Amino acid sequence: MEHSSNQICFLDVMVTIHDDNIVTSVYSKPTDRHTFMHFKSFHPIHIKHSIAYIQLIRYRRICSRRDIFIEKAAELVDFFLYRGYPYKLLSYYFSRALSTPRTRLLSYSNTPTPDRIPLVTNFHPSLKSLLSNVRRSWKILQCDPSIAELFESPPLL
Repeated sequence: MEHSSNQICFLDVMVTIHDDNIVTSVYSKPTDRHTFMHFKSFHPIHIKHSIAYIQLIRYRRICSRRDIFIEKAAELVDFFLYRGYPYKLLSYYFSRALSTPRTRLLSYSNTPTPDRIPLVTNFHPSLKSLLSNVRRSWKILQCDPSIAELFESPPLL
């Protein structure tokens, strides 16, 4: 853990005292290689979009000042560009993150917990057919009493 008389780093946050105010910023260890999923991977496009957006939101939440967020987010965008993410996509998500009030990101959200069991698997491109088969065959699967007892509603897919 790095620190000085007016600054300390903990996990992914750098906390600094500046003009008698607490200022927070994103901190990355020197060994962090920022190896995000490559944009040309076979993962679904919504996953790749989500990774870029949620990282920018995370930076927005951590950085207490707008100017620090802009500086740190520009570095993050460079890491994503290196991993093949389109500039236009990153620019769009940067604008969305910047326009989101930080106070809203820091407020607690009481999201209801889903009552459905998730179907968790390793990713494979052929999973789309499995998922569509489960959805299409759900009424037939419900005829089995043991499945009907376990799954009152279809699993989250």
